[in-house]
Amino acid sequence: MSKEFNNHFDEVEMSENFKQNTLDRISQTHGHYAKKHDGQSTTRPSWYKRPRLLTKVLAIVLVFAIVLPLVIILPLNSNSYSIPSVRSPIAGANYAFAVRDEAHLTSLLNIENQRPSRPRNRRSFGCASENLGGAPDDMNTGEGGNANSQPPGSSGYTSTTNVQVEGMDEGDIVRNDGRFIYRLSPKGLTIVETAATGQINYIATIRYQNFAPIEMFTRDNLMVVIGGTRQTAPNPNGNSFSHWQWYNSWHNRTQIRIYDITNPADPVLLRFFEIDGQFNTSRIRLETNTLFFVVDFHVNGWNWCPVRRINYRASNRPYFRDCETAALKQLPFLNLFYTVQGVRMNSFMLLGSICLNDHEEDALVAGYLSAATLVSMSLNNLYTATTVWGTEGRNNWVDRTHISRFCLDTLHFTGTAVALGTPPSRHAIDEYNGYLRVATTYGAWWQSRNNDVYFASSVQIFDSSLNLVSYITGIAVGETMDSARFNGGFGFISTSPPWLIWDPLYTVDLSDHHNITISEGLETDGINQYLRHIPGTGLAIGIGQDAPPEGAAWQTGIKIELYDMRVGTGEMPVSLTKYTIYGEQTTAEILFNPRALLFMFCEVSKVGYVGFAAEAAAMRSSWSTITFVQGFYLWRIDASGGDAYAGLEFLGESRRERIVRPNAPTPGSAWVWETVYIDLLLPSFSNFDVNHYVFGNNQSWNWTARSEQFNGFIYRAVINQGYLFTVSNGVIAGYCMRTFDRVDEFLG
Repeated sequence: MSKEFNNHFDEVEMSENFKQNTLDRISQTHGHYAKKHDGQSTTRPSWYKRPRLLTKVLAIVLVFAIVLPLVIILPLNSNSYSIPSVRSPIAGANYAFAVRDEAHLTSLLNIENQRPSRPRNRRSFGCASENLGGAPDDMNTGEGGNANSQPPGSSGYTSTTNVQVEGMDEGDIVRNDGRFIYRLSPKGLTIVETAATGQINYIATIRYQNFAPIEMFTRDNLMVVIGGTRQTAPNPNGNSFSHWQWYNSWHNRTQIRIYDITNPADPVLLRFFEIDGQFNTSRIRLETNTLFFVVDFHVNGWNWCPVRRINYRASNRPYFRDCETAALKQLPFLNLFYTVQGVRMNSFMLLGSICLNDHEEDALVAGYLSAATLVSMSLNNLYTATTVWGTEGRNNWVDRTHISRFCLDTLHFTGTAVALGTPPSRHAIDEYNGYLRVATTYGAWWQSRNNDVYFASSVQIFDSSLNLVSYITGIAVGETMDSARFNGGFGFISTSPPWLIWDPLYTVDLSDHHNITISEGLETDGINQYLRHIPGTGLAIGIGQDAPPEGAAWQTGIKIELYDMRVGTGEMPVSLTKYTIYGEQTTAEILFNPRALLFMFCEVSKVGYVGFAAEAAAMRSSWSTITFVQGFYLWRIDASGGDAYAGLEFLGESRRERIVRPNAPTPGSAWVWETVYIDLLLPSFSNFDVNHYVFGNNQSWNWTARSEQFNGFIYRAVINQGYLFTVSNGVIAGYCMRTFDRVDEFLG
């Protein structure tokens, strides 16, 4: 299916005065003829001779003989035109426009008002792929987890990376395949083997130069490592400015390295791909064994000299290569597009896919003049969300999010939906049975209307054509959304007032896409920054900051809470069990990275494990930080007696601790320091002596002297063959799941 568009820029009406002025300028510049004013006729120079009729005919025939074959042949050849090592998404329906040449690209980058103050009229189109829509209910659960019939922790049971959508694997810094553990660290990639007795055997280490690995996958006998490099792009003057690029977390290129790990002791590099831009995210679709990646390329962001304020890039197009020793090539214009929908910016969002089954097949790459603030992927589509602000009426700020959809099979842009508000995270964007569900917070907390707070949360549903079919607004008026999660026909939403850690929790019934209902909110202490549904049950786990009753602006620690969400009943959720790792300075990666969660649950036995690494810390009255303990915390989930009787058991010990913390005796009163005694949860597994502080007073600021201790900070844990293994930059340790005794360790 195709659609023709008129180029209205070529159809410009010129007034008579404009034509007259143009002729005068031509006359003054070239002198080919002179226009006599005062109403006299036009005269030509004496050397001018009128062309004969035969000359005119020959000229016309010559023009047709040259132009006509080009007009006929070039469009036919353009469809078969290809550039080695990358494929262009040129076949099939595409509702985006291709960039024609460098001048056209420059004009697109110089268009003013590329961020509209308010969204324009929206046009939506369906995806041309026959795979549009969600998978059957038993496949597209919206959750990632194991449903092994064996009890978790038993021999043969293996933990996997915590993902958003089952069937779409996500990269992480630690991978586990049941036998080998792969760890990324600043020193490189380390591979160790875990035996059935819990012993750890060192296998190999891959060192890198000018390459910072970010995440990796292991799939069958393949290992995919994705990272960044700080090499400079080619420029006409040959200048490098590499001495200025010292910031380690900034990379101007993304590299993808695919290894054959049939023999883990000798990984073989099968494929190499590098492209300009900062790495955003990636997935592997397990059914087709295809790698998808997203890279953000800022046109004027690379190879910039801050002293001379000159951009030395030779072109606005990104460069790429498919071999470490190959020369860099520019991405062809056939791979670059812009759209009339959504938000167009001075940057490219580069979408790519690589088939892991065929190493000879070229990578498929498409660049769109757009942004990818949030990226969410289903089994068949990729969604990017970009929020723009505008006004409705007078002094009423309204934020709207443009959600663009791309077909994963072809990387074609297939339409845009405009949602009211801003989603809190990628988990608030979900596809189920062909419907797009979005949870957002809209309005601004500093705005008011008729003396009422004008901001709240909403849930909106769009059909396969991205048309809005139903919505519910006014959820938790005066509060913002902290987290959201969808699971099949239901959704969970957690909100809190601004500047206050106090959390109502809601269950949304989405079984009828045209009639959304929501339960009453359960008011709990603290907030839930991450929600995780337990598959096969009506239970959910919430993890976030904890606070005293009625809320506070200062956290008292990090909590994990088990809820009975009462799905399908319309009733308010119920809190079943809650644990808190105390300390107002307590931190955990799980609060902003769901992949840091260890989650295993057996849907048959209704028993599982959940855990994450955390650092328990508090402040003294002198405003110095004291770190009590650091390690991995593990809980056991037991729902064998039914959802209403499910429990969460902490697999560790606690210690009575005296701390000094700020507190306001009454709402609105001044903060005072108070001394309290708490039951501090000790980590289930730690590389430190839990009877002593990791960092005492004024010791946590001495980063250089304590660098070795930071190498012992645990950030992941995996389960293999009945043993749990904790992973840090300096130590990989194995523990028995029955006795929790350390069996073996690997240092390095």
